[in-house]
Amino acid sequence: MRKKLTQLLVCFFVLAAALGTVYASAASDSVLGDVNGDGNVNVLDYALLKRYVMGIGELPEDGQAVADVNKDGKINAIDYARVKGHVLGAFDIHLDQHLFLQYKDKGNCEALSGEVSILLVFVSDSESSWDPVSRETAESELCREMIRMMDYAEGYGAPLSILYGEWDISVAVDMESNNSEHWEAPVCAAMGFQSLYDLQMALERDWGVASAPVVFVLNKPGRAAAYSSYSEGAEEYLTVYSSEYSTFCHELLHLYGARDYYYPMAVSDAAATFLPDSIMLSGDTVDELTAYTVGWTKSLGRQAIGFLRATSHLTQKDLDEAAQAEQLTGYGTKYYADGGVYIGYMEFGTPVGQGEYYSASGNAYKGEFQNGTFHGYGVYTYADGAVYEGFFENGTFHGAGMMTWAGGDRYQGDYQNGSRTGQGVYWWAKGDRYEGGFLNGKLHGYGTYYYASGNVKRGYWEQGVFKG
Repeated sequence: MRKKLTQLLVCFFVLAAALGTVYASAASDSVLGDVNGDGNVNVLDYALLKRYVMGIGELPEDGQAVADVNKDGKINAIDYARVKGHVLGAFDIHLDQHLFLQYKDKGNCEALSGEVSILLVFVSDSESSWDPVSRETAESELCREMIRMMDYAEGYGAPLSILYGEWDISVAVDMESNNSEHWEAPVCAAMGFQSLYDLQMALERDWGVASAPVVFVLNKPGRAAAYSSYSEGAEEYLTVYSSEYSTFCHELLHLYGARDYYYPMAVSDAAATFLPDSIMLSGDTVDELTAYTVGWTKSLGRQAIGFLRATSHLTQKDLDEAAQAEQLTGYGTKYYADGGVYIGYMEFGTPVGQGEYYSASGNAYKGEFQNGTFHGYGVYTYADGAVYEGFFENGTFHGAGMMTWAGGDRYQGDYQNGSRTGQGVYWWAKGDRYEGGFLNGKLHGYGTYYYASGNVKRGYWEQGVFKG
């Protein structure tokens, strides 16, 4: 049996070599693994590749670029094994070109392994500052998160030792994660560097480590964010807010190539199926795809491959559009085309929960939002000084509320669809007062009118007219 197998392989290699000669001048279409350039990855490709690896054959010139399947700069047995696995149906080499793997081993932060030193920069800016108690709490919480990250790595048998340094600075600007063009220069100046990249390179050199992430910590509400770059000479850093330290591990994994799984829907559905409880979705474990991406494992597991296959149809445009909407989720600032500004919580760009809105005309609202409109309890202040305090429904006054006009008049009572309707009390600046029914802003139904002179009128009103 062994003799027959050997003879079969020899015949196979002869056939493959002949076919390889035929296709040697064919133009490659850059299909990964398509060594002979026929547009397909098949048995002929891995036969040619094996002969090359064994040192008994050559590759077509156009095939050399696509023979490095794992893109490590070398053509060796690993590439042959992947092509063979692809042909036998055990592995899809096209997954190596998947969008969720394009940031693996890229940028300054390549692999989250070995000794990693993190610089924690505690920033006091124009909106917030650190006191001794909150500063100590922040450092303690972040230390706990770094230990958690090392535990995650240990679960995969990956060596990871995280050390950290500290720096306290004060700047006169509002440091928000989404407007680095406004704060980068003063922050770097406060630390004695020209750029964040210069800072990171200095840390790597002085600490003798392969990567030294910079983490800016602010004592105010906000949404933690990672700013990754996958080209040399660019900046990479994290911003973390005191409102939530538990996102630190999630964001740090981003710097080392991990991607979010919660947008678009095709990704979140696939992650829920193949990578449940992932920290890159909403769980508390590092899934096998993320572990592979950050360098904790050497190969893709079955669940990771299932996820990649389920999402292989997505384009970069799909992810960019979804990411743009997702970035406006959580606490942040939204600027409207008409000059209005919203500050508060959002879901995919839509204000929800507590927030503040300032119109270009000078009006302002502070309170609850639902589906992008005033909804719930809030305070609306007009540019002329008038103030409404009470309940809103779908953007209009609705329910109990109080309106105080700039001229001194006041109303307290019921509103329906933006107008005074129901029971209420109206005080005029001249001293008169009415207590009773209202309809669409006018006296309507039974009520009592108290004049400043002391006279009193009781009876029924209809559309503002007393009927007796």
